[in-house]
Amino acid sequence: MVEIIPSIIAFSKDDFLAKLKKVGDLAKKLHFDVMDGSFVASKTVASDALKGVKIKPKVEAHLMIEEPWLHVKDYTPYCDTVIFHYEACSGEKEALDTIVRIKGKKRRAGIAINPDTPVSTIRNLIPKLDQVVIMTVVPGQYGAPFVEDALKKIKQVRKLNSTIVIETDGSMKVGTARLAAKEGVNQIVVGSAIMFSENPEKAIAELRNDVKL
Repeated sequence: MVEIIPSIIAFSKDDFLAKLKKVGDLAKKLHFDVMDGSFVASKTVASDALKGVKIKPKVEAHLMIEEPWLHVKDYTPYCDTVIFHYEACSGEKEALDTIVRIKGKKRRAGIAINPDTPVSTIRNLIPKLDQVVIMTVVPGQYGAPFVEDALKKIKQVRKLNSTIVIETDGSMKVGTARLAAKEGVNQIVVGSAIMFSENPEKAIAELRNDVKL
């Protein structure tokens, strides 16, 4: 069964709490987007939003930031999974160091790759990872254009590791979510289709129905 994971992009702690209230009881896992205004154009609230907050679902932090290895420690106290971008590293060595730091905190390690980054780039890292995130948009904002060709990477990753969790993130909604499900994805991150809905519970139900194959 494909899991639908609501995504929260927040610009202050109050904004985070309001969005958490909207979706916190509707899913088993939440996706917390972190942007630094450098790696991507937008800038969001960071780990401070999570401090002192009781969150029932598991949380995965998606670090769209420069030098992610320096910030792993800020998210591991609150998050089950920490995801970083391969493109934020100078190469395989820095990416591996980031994975080691995440694993050293007994957390799941995930790596995200942008639409123009080939799977071959992370081939040697996949055995060390718990999760690969296939970006189906150029990251940095809600509502960016969908890049359908990126879905081909799902099967490419699966050929390299039959059991790793594969997630898609970017312009996922009814229709595109189904395309990802057909390619064999395990988890689908959904932002605006849920957060901008007047009825998030209904939106999630529609998405879950969309990915039933």
